[in-house]
Amino acid sequence: YSRNLINLNAQTEQAMRAFNEVYHLRIGASITIGSNFLIDLIQHISHNDSGKEIFSEIHNTSELEEMLLNDSLDLALVEGEIHSEYLITKPFMDDELVFIIGKNHPLADKEITFEDLTKLKFFVRETGSGTRELFEQVMHRHNIYYQTAGIYNSMEAIKKAVISGLGVSVISTEAIKDELKEGKLKTFTMPDLIFKRQFNIVYHKNKFIPPEMQEVIDECLKLSSNK
Repeated sequence: YSRNLINLNAQTEQAMRAFNEVYHLRIGASITIGSNFLIDLIQHISHNDSGKEIFSEIHNTSELEEMLLNDSLDLALVEGEIHSEYLITKPFMDDELVFIIGKNHPLADKEITFEDLTKLKFFVRETGSGTRELFEQVMHRHNIYYQTAGIYNSMEAIKKAVISGLGVSVISTEAIKDELKEGKLKTFTMPDLIFKRQFNIVYHKNKFIPPEMQEVIDECLKLSSNK
């Protein structure tokens, strides 16, 4: 509460000094959203309103949640589940994770079975990642054991590892559009294993939302509807 009161006081003083000052907004995004949506959002906002100065950071969901609670960010766009009761979440885009495999992998052109799945080596995201959390929830729910070949906090590193044939992974459909078009990656499905989720706009429930911040939230919703 104290942090939010201090931040609100600072915003009030800034507004009273000059109505024409540039509005500073701190936006965070989880890695999937940061790689596929955040830059488009910032470019769109900057093009439409030069009076907003945006500082952005990309971290995993748990780190962003902590930053929002500490008032280090004004809002965040996250792919994972938010656990704090002090944060408000608003869904803005649907997403789905899919299994990916390199085109030169021995099983790339075969129908993969549950037995195959337990023998494949998975490259997964780090602890605190929304992608990792959803993947583990679904796999555990169906009592499926999997082998871990690597833990990376970079989607690009995971994609390169899978393309090289070192293993497989589960990743957002938004993150592999180019690789699928180029034929570098293939997707495969398993019966009953569905990895659907929603991306959320998140901010503190005690956060004062000025018109400039609400406009950014609205622009985010508009852009996502065109994806």
